[in-house]
Amino acid sequence: MPEILETELPGIGRRFTLPLELPIRVAEDASVLDIMSGGRLEVGVAPGGNLTMYTAFGLDSDKRHALMAHHLDLMRDAWTGRPLPKVRRIVWRMVPSAGNRRALLERGDADVSFDLPPRDVAEMANDRKLTVVGSLIERREGPELTPRQREVLQLLAEGRSMKEVGTILNVAPRTVAFHKYKMMEQLRLKTSAELVQFAVKQGVV
Repeated sequence: MPEILETELPGIGRRFTLPLELPIRVAEDASVLDIMSGGRLEVGVAPGGNLTMYTAFGLDSDKRHALMAHHLDLMRDAWTGRPLPKVRRIVWRMVPSAGNRRALLERGDADVSFDLPPRDVAEMANDRKLTVVGSLIERREGPELTPRQREVLQLLAEGRSMKEVGTILNVAPRTVAFHKYKMMEQLRLKTSAELVQFAVKQGVV
């Protein structure tokens, strides 16, 4: 089932804030869902009413209608086969072994990784084939986020509900809620919008 347009038949559809989504991905997911529903999908778009979300993503909420129109144009281009903007694929693969993460980077099977041992970071920094940057999350004072917390943070910052995050990660929604509020406590954040803003600033999304 497409993640953006996750639904339960026969009530087809899911509300989302188009200006904050990746329009080509929405178009792809909508096409798949339309096929699955036998051509019964109807797509409606809106700029959304929660203006704090625009601030969290570093966007001007006053320009939300223009941004929505631009994203809608891209969706129509994707659906009708017109040329689309060129994008560069960035591969971020989450694997438990630090050694495997380094190997994926060195082989070119991944472009971005995290939580590498200091020795690996130092060695790769000396090897001018790779660019090593520090993690702002790791530099932040206080407890570090766990890999699971980062997964939850990324999905929540993408605008997914706790139920959707739970489905993707194969955990209960209450487990997602536990991770969310534990992160907010660790990072001394008071609102969900602040958590999303933190994720955006740290490059999690």
